[in-house]
Amino acid sequence: MGIDLFKQKFGYEIQGMWLPRVTAITSIISKFPFVLKETGGFRDRLAWGTQVHEFVGGMLQGSEHEALEYDPQLVPIAAAVRSWQKEHDVEILDSERDVERRVHDQEQMYAGTVDAVARVGEKRGLVEIKTGAHLAPEYLLQTAGYSNALMRESGAQYDARWILRIDQYEECEGCLAKRRRRGHSSFLQGGLEICNHQWGIPKADCEFLELPEYEQDLRAFFAAKEIWEWHNRNHLRKIMNYPKRHVV
Repeated sequence: MGIDLFKQKFGYEIQGMWLPRVTAITSIISKFPFVLKETGGFRDRLAWGTQVHEFVGGMLQGSEHEALEYDPQLVPIAAAVRSWQKEHDVEILDSERDVERRVHDQEQMYAGTVDAVARVGEKRGLVEIKTGAHLAPEYLLQTAGYSNALMRESGAQYDARWILRIDQYEECEGCLAKRRRRGHSSFLQGGLEICNHQWGIPKADCEFLELPEYEQDLRAFFAAKEIWEWHNRNHLRKIMNYPKRHVV
């Protein structure tokens, strides 16, 4: 991989520096500790995740209507997100700044994009949006890295970090298997292989978790960063505006 592509894929240019992004650093941890029977590929899952992120971000900023007209698959997600906002008393205090907010830690030399900074009940913190059937362990490290950068950059103290997992699926009326559509692909989980599946209407669920043990997760994130830098040291040494290129 060439240096220009590496820089574009794995980092951000901020204040004249190139900094690795949080999701690149945590990619060294296995992302799929579960098994899905799947037809289709990773690109469809990635595209669907991006679409949902953009749509929910638009909802939090009050502009989801065009997307709903374009893709009816998003209708159950919209209903689930509205229910989540109401149940947990969620408010975005600055809709222009606090959705898809870029943050960085100049001392530790990394950057990332926070899905949302929000007030949830009496607490303030960051909300990381995920799609799919399960939570992956690197989410703990991602949110710790984001929280640290957010607090260092803003100079403010935040109380919490949350994962909002959005799962959109169809359920077989016979064996209760779940089918998840992602673009041209579909993924089956559970149920019976011999069932002549009769799929119900699309549904969406939201799982909302507050993550404990921030300090422990932050230490693990920094450890992951060191391993990622070691693994990519040959590329990093060639990036002239990466401040740590002489020490990796």
